[in-house]
Amino acid sequence: MVSIDEERSAANKAKGVISVPTPSTPPTGSELAIVVLRSACRIATNAIRNLSSQQSLDNIRGEVGTALLGLSHALENESLTQETIDKAKRAVEAWLSGLE
Repeated sequence: MVSIDEERSAANKAKGVISVPTPSTPPTGSELAIVVLRSACRIATNAIRNLSSQQSLDNIRGEVGTALLGLSHALENESLTQETIDKAKRAVEAWLSGLE
């Protein structure tokens, strides 16, 4: 079961990872970023099942899952765009706000 503290920690780690890449960032070293993003994605989606208490927060968690998975795939496939980065940033900011 996921706690709010674990969720907040995962969101902050994802935020840190998202602040680094740009569309021109070389793929070297992106493996750790992918692991962090996918972990945060899992935590957000597991929280929907385990901590579901507010529909609006669950919607945010779903959006975070989609955005972080998209960003991790873009990093993995070297197809990173500014739109993908911005979508993930907005989703994580909303997630952190929703957890407060």
